[in-house]
Amino acid sequence: MKNSRPSKRPHKNARATVPPRSPWRERLVVAGWVAMFMAVLALFCTVAGIINQRIALNRTTAKWKSLYHLTDTQAARIREIELEFHGNGNPFTSRDSGTPEENDAHHLEISRVMNPEDGARFAREMIGKDRKP
Repeated sequence: MKNSRPSKRPHKNARATVPPRSPWRERLVVAGWVAMFMAVLALFCTVAGIINQRIALNRTTAKWKSLYHLTDTQAARIREIELEFHGNGNPFTSRDSGTPEENDAHHLEISRVMNPEDGARFAREMIGKDRKP
């Protein structure tokens, strides 16, 4: 009997055939990756906005604390007022500023937390500041 040599190539009928991917599946995979990229980008922007707002708020309250002789309690209350008015820095929910009347009311509320002399000076400096003549 003759020894059969294994052939180098499998027979054409014995090859495993891989079905081609459907175009819809490829589109869904690409759409999934794009959606994931957009979600990660939105999360990054949100976190960056919150961090930047926190840094700016800390800088502002530290400046006002020395400038207007604020106690730690007053600075904490002013920080709360600022967060209520401007938001926490989330770019999807926060606002930069209000109308001139809203800004004046906001600054007046902050001035009421301060000592009377410093509050009056703060109100003089801040109220009407954003209005154009």
